[in-house]
Amino acid sequence: MNESRSSRYHRHRRWAQALAIGARALLLLGVVLSGLSRSIGDASLEAVAGLPGPDTIVAALAMAMFGLVLSVLGDLVALPFSWYSRFALERRYRAARVSLSAWFAGYGRMMALHASLWMSAGMGIHLMIASWPSMWWLVTGGVFGLLTIALSHVGPVLVLPRQYNVQPLDRPALRTRLEALVRRVGSPGLAVYQLKLGLETLPQAALVGLGATRRVLLSDSLLADYSDDEIEVVVAHELAHHLNHDTWRTFAYEIVAAVTVCGAANLALTWARPVLDPGPLGVVQGLPLMALVAGVAAKALGPVGNHISRRQERRADRDALEMTHRPDALASGLRRLAEQNLAEERPSLMVRWLFHTHPPLAERLEAARGTADH
Repeated sequence: MNESRSSRYHRHRRWAQALAIGARALLLLGVVLSGLSRSIGDASLEAVAGLPGPDTIVAALAMAMFGLVLSVLGDLVALPFSWYSRFALERRYRAARVSLSAWFAGYGRMMALHASLWMSAGMGIHLMIASWPSMWWLVTGGVFGLLTIALSHVGPVLVLPRQYNVQPLDRPALRTRLEALVRRVGSPGLAVYQLKLGLETLPQAALVGLGATRRVLLSDSLLADYSDDEIEVVVAHELAHHLNHDTWRTFAYEIVAAVTVCGAANLALTWARPVLDPGPLGVVQGLPLMALVAGVAAKALGPVGNHISRRQERRADRDALEMTHRPDALASGLRRLAEQNLAEERPSLMVRWLFHTHPPLAERLEAARGTADH
């Protein structure tokens, strides 16, 4: 059987991403088994030993330094695979025009972001363990949930406008049509905004925010390339997520997942504690083992999150058709999105479970045709 272009693209991309994850995991495993955990932990503590403050804070800073080292090393060992999946494949299959220097600049920015997240997480986890030695994993999951909810609430008004050009939709006829749709489904306060990412970016639509900050974002490439009927169905799909409270369902899952992942890291730390330093430094030395076990737990939970997401997307498609009665527009929009994203129309069951957050294209098209027939 001849393999389609999209299947080849995704197969190569998945292998490259798997190798990148494997390289990071092997790095952590090597640090743990070689005894470098103790050496780097000691060096991290020495780097901050002269700083004023309680021992707990100094040890937390040492853990942040250790996190910085692991973050940089992890991104470096994953660099060849990331270059292949995000640059070489994009140029080969999508004819992407980004230059190699621009790609490396973007990778550098991503490394800086990863470093800040590793340092913040390392310091935060150490403080949690110092404050709640036996229950830190449960408290951390709750704090993660609160931070996620807070960021989701303020992000659309404080974060997004600083990073992207977000403006009210500037097409009066389409705006009037979409506002009528919003009123018709009982969400008159939900606004639709234009997200200016550049016409060469892939079309995107998203529901963001909570409460008064909730809004639908449509990228300028979506607005430029898609018909008003197709855009209306896309907005109806995002409205369905709002009406079905999918954001809160996702929050609930993410909190449970965070508690589970932190619980797995806690078990690893408890198991390794006899061979680590008995004091606060032991937690610092245990960081790579906790990160490795937490990463494995997070990947194991991936299919569960994918399943929940596919259910939500399937229901949102169905509700969007009930709102708009435009199955042809949904089908044409899905086909165009699939072509631009090189989506696999009929992925295998294993690929679907491991990687797909949306139902396969063939399934979504069949559902749209079924609605049209009725």
